[in-house]
Amino acid sequence: MKFTELQDELKEKFGAEKLADIAREFDVTPQVVSNWKSRNYVPYKYVQSLRRKIQKTKNPYIINPENVSLKDTVLGNKANADYEHDEQEFVKILFSFFEKINKNRLIAIISPILVIFLNLIILQFYT
Repeated sequence: MKFTELQDELKEKFGAEKLADIAREFDVTPQVVSNWKSRNYVPYKYVQSLRRKIQKTKNPYIINPENVSLKDTVLGNKANADYEHDEQEFVKILFSFFEKINKNRLIAIISPILVIFLNLIILQFYT
């Protein structure tokens, strides 16, 4: 696909006129988009990405068959591989949280004890 065709398509569908807007749509740097413009050529993987985005805007409830494995469709585990990616991200965040607590054990133990102690003092003497 030629860059001018891509630019027209993005302008029509997403309102992306500037090179920086196009770069944001594809999550690349503006220099990459400038390179596409100078060559008047867009790599095929970005054309595919554009087509997927257009398909999602037409009907956001269609499951992309590229993201669904045969196991998922036959067994009915997950309809979309994006959920699996989200679960992995959640697990990473959870592990990083526990790592930080483990590194700061003293603060993690003393803080709740201090809060409980202050609450007991308030209950005993001020209420």
